[in-house]
Amino acid sequence: MLTTFLRSYRRGSLARRYLGPLSLVALTLLVASAALEMFFGYREAKQHITQTQRLQAQGMVREIEQYLRFIEDSLADTTKFPWGSPGWDMDARRQEWHRLLVESPRVSRRPVGLSQTVAA
Repeated sequence: MLTTFLRSYRRGSLARRYLGPLSLVALTLLVASAALEMFFGYREAKQHITQTQRLQAQGMVREIEQYLRFIEDSLADTTKFPWGSPGWDMDARRQEWHRLLVESPRVSRRPVGLSQTVAA
């Protein structure tokens, strides 16, 4: 059966004889090209994602630093009050502290994403 196929294949026209091998070469080149395109596309996408995440992380670091600087400044302002002087009893300190919390409530609570960022 194989020998009859080979005999008929050899007796065919020139185009028929080269159609199979040329098709195989073309298909192999197409598959190799697609594989290389996928590989380099994946690498490029991975680099782009890494760069994007790095920029986002740097932005979050800047925001957290600004927030912490604000808290430090607010707490530094509270130390300027004469809480340790003789005229300030516990009730006066407590009232002043509540007044400060009303003026600047961000000092008393954490931002929404900060606990998740610090834990990670």
